[in-house]
Amino acid sequence: MKRWIKRSLFALFGVSVLVAGLSACGHRSHEFGAQLSAEEYSQKRDKIVSRAASKLDLNDDQKKRLATLGDKLYEQRTALIGQTKDPVLR
Repeated sequence: MKRWIKRSLFALFGVSVLVAGLSACGHRSHEFGAQLSAEEYSQKRDKIVSRAASKLDLNDDQKKRLATLGDKLYEQRTALIGQTKDPVLR
């Protein structure tokens, strides 16, 4: 095979891998909790805490501490965002 044909095929393969990789990662949502109310956040927090507790074999005290950490993080996030309409940084 001629040298320029090989180079063209390698370049085409490389570009297709690059495009496929970017399109696979392009749909990821970065807005977890962006527009949630306090009640919705607490429901989601409870689900995440129970999921983490099952994976890590946490006891009740550790679950409470993890939930408290989630609440404090939510309070800090709310204070940081303030009254902005679009809190997601892009």
